[in-house]
Amino acid sequence: MSEFAIGQRWLSETEIELGLGVVTGINGRQVSIMFPANGEIRAYASHNAPLTRFRLDQEDTGTHSDGWTFSVQDHDDVDGLIVYAGTRDGEAVQVPETQLHYQVQLSSPLNRLLAGQLDRVNHYNLRQQAGNAMRHWLDHPARGLLGARIDVLPHQMYVAHSVGQRVKPRVLLADEVGLGKTIEAGLILQTQLLNALAQRVLIRVPDPLLHQWMIELRRRFNLAFSIIDESFCEAAAESGQNPFEQVQLALCPASLLDDEDVQMQALACDWDMVVVDEAHQLSAEQRDLIGDLAEGCGLLLLTATPDQGGADTHFAQLNLLDPERFHDLAAFRAEQQQYQQVATEAAGLAADSDALNTLLDEHGTGRVLLRNTRANVSGFPTRQYHPHELEHDALSGESELDVKVAWLHAFARQHGGDKMLVMMQTQTQVEEVAASLRVKFGRHCALFHEGMTLIERDRAAAFFADQEDGAQLLLSSEIGGEGRNFQFARHVIMLDLPEHPDKLEQRIGRLDRIGQLDTFDIHVPMVAGSLDARLATWYHQGMQAFTQANATGHALLLSLGRKLKKGLQGSEDEFAALVEQTAAQVATIREHMGAGRDRLLELNSCRLSVAKPLCDAVLASDQSTELATFMFSFWDQFGVDVEDKDDQRLIIKPGQNFAANGLPGMDEEGSLVTFDRRTALHYDDVQFLTWEHPQVLTALELVMTEQHGSTTVAILKNKALPAGHWFVEMNVRASLPSAPTLGLEKLYPTPTLRILSDAQGRNLSAKISADTLNKQLHFVNKKTGAQMVKALRQPLQQVVKSQMDEAQTLLLASCQQAATKRLTQIDQDIQRLQSLKMRNPSIRQDEIDSLQALRQQWHDAYAAPQVSLDSLRLIINAGADS
Repeated sequence: MSEFAIGQRWLSETEIELGLGVVTGINGRQVSIMFPANGEIRAYASHNAPLTRFRLDQEDTGTHSDGWTFSVQDHDDVDGLIVYAGTRDGEAVQVPETQLHYQVQLSSPLNRLLAGQLDRVNHYNLRQQAGNAMRHWLDHPARGLLGARIDVLPHQMYVAHSVGQRVKPRVLLADEVGLGKTIEAGLILQTQLLNALAQRVLIRVPDPLLHQWMIELRRRFNLAFSIIDESFCEAAAESGQNPFEQVQLALCPASLLDDEDVQMQALACDWDMVVVDEAHQLSAEQRDLIGDLAEGCGLLLLTATPDQGGADTHFAQLNLLDPERFHDLAAFRAEQQQYQQVATEAAGLAADSDALNTLLDEHGTGRVLLRNTRANVSGFPTRQYHPHELEHDALSGESELDVKVAWLHAFARQHGGDKMLVMMQTQTQVEEVAASLRVKFGRHCALFHEGMTLIERDRAAAFFADQEDGAQLLLSSEIGGEGRNFQFARHVIMLDLPEHPDKLEQRIGRLDRIGQLDTFDIHVPMVAGSLDARLATWYHQGMQAFTQANATGHALLLSLGRKLKKGLQGSEDEFAALVEQTAAQVATIREHMGAGRDRLLELNSCRLSVAKPLCDAVLASDQSTELATFMFSFWDQFGVDVEDKDDQRLIIKPGQNFAANGLPGMDEEGSLVTFDRRTALHYDDVQFLTWEHPQVLTALELVMTEQHGSTTVAILKNKALPAGHWFVEMNVRASLPSAPTLGLEKLYPTPTLRILSDAQGRNLSAKISADTLNKQLHFVNKKTGAQMVKALRQPLQQVVKSQMDEAQTLLLASCQQAATKRLTQIDQDIQRLQSLKMRNPSIRQDEIDSLQALRQQWHDAYAAPQVSLDSLRLIINAGADS
C-alpha cells in the first residue's frame, strides 16, 4: 500500500517556505501535491519525492485552517490520515490533518530533521549542556538562594531557606539592627518567586525608604518591583484601571496606603505575599488594613525592635500573623514565663542535636518570630567612641551650633580622604549647618532630610557615595537614621544627641552593619556643661551605647520614667546617681533579655546544621566554571559581543548578528557582568551572573524551549566501523502540563532521557557516553547533511519510532519515581506539622491545608505526564580519518 493518501499534509524539503501541501492525487508512481501558499499543484515521483510527512507530537501547538490554535494531547490514524485529539481553551477538540493551516512552524525535531532543517553541532551541544545545567539547578539544595548579590552568611541563609520553602509563610523577621532583615526578606521573596510559591507581591515601606527598597531589590536580587505612588495611581485612573492590577510586584509608600480609595484598590487584588517594613510603627488601624490585605496569603513583618511599643504592641504583631494562635494577651504573657525553663533545658543539649531541634520545634514562637542577635553573629566592625569637648564663649555672639560647625570643618579638613555621616535631629538644623559651611568655609555638602523628595534624597545619597567626585560630608536629619546604609563612611558625627536610645542606635546602625570590615569612629562634639555633654556621658557611662550594640533602650526608658529628665537637668550628684542607676538597670535588662525567650529564639533562628550545608552549596556553585562555559557558548551562538574589562569583569552588548529578542540586564551600549561574587559586591554597576540571574534563566529557556540545536547531522571517523554505518542519538523529555508551578520544573520534572541507537535499533547508550561521542564527531555542512537524511529517511523514521516507544516507557517510570519522591516529601512535611501542632500551637492549620492542597495538585500533574522528542542527532561513520 502506498505511503501517500488523499488529504495528507506534506512538506517540500527543498522549499520549506511553501508551508504545508495537501495530497490531491495519486496516479501510479506519481503523487500530486497542492500548496495553498501559492495555489500551485506539483507532481512528484512517489518513490523518491523530496517530501516529508508533517506530524504534530504531544504538547505541540497546531493551527486550524480557521486560525485558532490547539494543544495536541494524542493522535490516531484513520484511513491513512492523522486525526489529532487536543484542547482549545480548555475544551476537547478533534482536528483531522486536512483542517490544518498551511502556515506551520516546524517544532518536532523529527519533522525538522527530515525537512533538512539542520543546526550546527555546537548548537546541538549547547542544548544538551543547557538541559544538564537546568536539571542541576532544579535539584540544587539552595535553589532560590544562589542569585543574590550578598555575602553568604549562615543566619541569613537559614532564615531565607526555612521561611522561603513554606507555603504562604507568615513570619516576623526581627533581627537586630545591621543583621540584614531586608536581605532576608529579599531572599525569601526570590525563593518564593523562583519556586512559583508566589507570583503577586505587595511591599509596604516607610516613604523615606521607598527608592532604597526598589534599588536594593533590583540590585541585590534582580527583582523588578514597580513603585505605586500618586503619579502611578493618577495615570491608572485616567484609563479607568486599578493601579495594583497593572503590576505583579508592587512597592507602595506607607502614606499612600493610608488613603481610603487606594486601600480599596489594594484590597480588590489577590496577593500571594504582603511585606511590611518597620512593622513596629503600625497603628491599630494600619494593622487592621494589613490583616485584610494579607488574609489567606503570606505575610512578612520586618522590625529590629519588636518590643519597642511594649508587650501589647509586640502581641499585636503576632496576632496579625496568626490571630488564632495569638488571641489572648494574658495567656501569651503567662506562656512567656515558661520559656526560661525550656531555655535552661536547651542549654544542656548539644548544639544542633536531634534532641535540641525537637525541643525547639515544640516550644515558643520560633515559626512565627525569628530574631538573630549580634551576640550570636560574627562579622561586625569595632566601634570607637571619641568625645570632643569644645569651648563656647556666650559673649562672643556665636551659638553652640556655630562652634560645632567650625570644629566640623576643621575635622573634615584634617581627614580629607574619609567619608563622614553627620547626624542631627531636624531639617532646620541640617539647612542651617549646610548654609554655614558654605558661606563661612566654602564647603558644599550633600543634604538628606524630610523636606526633600525621595528622588532628591536618592541623588544625595549617590553623591555622597561617589568616591571620586562625591561629597565628603552628608548632613542628615533623623530620617537618615532609618533604613539607609552608609557602610562606606569612616566616621559618624553627632552634632546633637537624641533623647531616645533607640534613635541613637539607629544612627550608629547606618555604619555598624554586618559586612562592614573596618573599625569606624563615632564622634560627639559637645560644649562643656551642655545638655548634650550630659547625654553623651549618660549614654557612654550608663549604657555603653557608643561602644556596643544597644537593644535595651525602650525597656530602660520604661524603667526610668521621669527620673531620666530630672537627672539630666539636676545637680551633679543627681546626675551621677542617674548614671549609676542606668548602668544597674541596663545590666539587669540585658541579663533578662539573655534568658528565656531570647535564648530560644537565638537557637531557633539559625540552626547551623541546616545553614552550613546551604552556605557550602552556594559557595560551591560560585566556584564552578560550568555557568561561565555555558554563557560564553550562548553569547557566541546568539550574537552577543563579549570583551574583557579586567580579570573578573566582562562587557557584553548585542552584536550585528544578535539573535535574541532582548536579554534581561543587557544594554544596547554595553553592560558590565561578572561571575565572581566578591567583584559583584565591590562594584555596584556590575551584574552578578548566577544560575538564577534573569539573563541566565532566559538563556536556558531560549535554548531549551525554542528549536535551537534540536536537530543536527555529524560525521564520525572511526576506522573500526564500516563506512556508512549510522547511529541516531535521541533526547526525550517528559513534562507536566497541569503542574501547579510555572517555568522550568513544569517543563522538565525529570532528567532528559538520552538514547543512542544503531541502525538495527540496538540501544548503545550505556556503552557510549555523550562526552565520549562528542570528542569524535566532526562538522558536516547543511546540504550534505540533508542529503544523508534523505537517503536514510525510512529506516531513520522506523528506528526513531521504535526507540520512542521504549523512551516513553522509561520516562513514565521515571515520572512515577519523581512523583513518589515529591509526594513522600510533602507527606512528611504534613505529618511533621500535624504532629507538632498537637504540642506547639504556633503551627497554623491553614499551612497544613495548603500543603495538602499542593499535594493533590502535584498528584494530579504527575498522573498525566507527556513525553516528547526534545532533540535528535544523526551520526554517520565516514571510515578512517583522511
